[in-house]
Amino acid sequence: GGEGGGGGGGGAGAMSGGDPVVLSNLCTTLSQTHRWHASSLSYDEFRLLKRLLAWPTTSVFPVLDLLRLVAAHPDGASKLGSSFAGLRVLDMTAPEAAFLTNASDKGAPMPVQLMALRFSCNLLANRDSRTAVATQAAAGDEANNPLSTLTALAAALTEGGSKTNKNVSSAAASLLVNIAIVCSPAEATKAGWPPLRVASQSDLAMNAVAVGLKGGGTATDDEVTYRLVLAADTLMRNMLASKGGDVAAMSDAFRECGAAVESVLDRTTTQRTNELAQKLTKALADC
Repeated sequence: GGEGGGGGGGGAGAMSGGDPVVLSNLCTTLSQTHRWHASSLSYDEFRLLKRLLAWPTTSVFPVLDLLRLVAAHPDGASKLGSSFAGLRVLDMTAPEAAFLTNASDKGAPMPVQLMALRFSCNLLANRDSRTAVATQAAAGDEANNPLSTLTALAAALTEGGSKTNKNVSSAAASLLVNIAIVCSPAEATKAGWPPLRVASQSDLAMNAVAVGLKGGGTATDDEVTYRLVLAADTLMRNMLASKGGDVAAMSDAFRECGAAVESVLDRTTTQRTNELAQKLTKALADC
């Protein structure tokens, strides 16, 4: 203990001066979802978020809960994508982005894991912030590739994280579906990815999906399994299209992912999960 929820014990992230008013205004804007299309977030609000994200992993949950909503807000997502006010959540070397790596830790609090995943899902669901993530991945700096970090986060949490929680598994599987969409030809072309980048990001994602499909914990929940098969379906059909249907030219990650999808057919699942796995397995066999 000792960290509490009040700024993680003072220091750089402690609240001061006009911060409570800034925070209150931010909360008001985010709570009025019916006005999101017409509302915007301020420089001061982003500067405050940057400071609050310095809180330790044990107490950062309420900040991530806010950040998750900022990423869902049209203006907020756009500004996250452009590092507005110096809030660099897409810079994996920045302190305010550390939560994306820390949440992967086996001992991280479950709410922090869940909020980090939901933030990531929202980040990739918005066009502006999704494009910013894909464009940064195109730069080829592996130490600072947010898409690889998000893929690692999803891979680490498909089995439910520190508390083997179904909502965590579900959010991790949803994130892999969103990552699969970023790896699609339309998105990759728009971001200027060379073929090798498409292959490497897709391989990372297919490895994460295979880990989830072969995993235990709450990864075996049917809703989670369905989302993982959906991610596999998107990734593998994209790879088949790009390689002209030549399975022999496929990577080990592709083959492993295919085997993991096929193994789903041996389980008792709902009809929609079984049908999706069956169709993909048949498509692979027909190549």
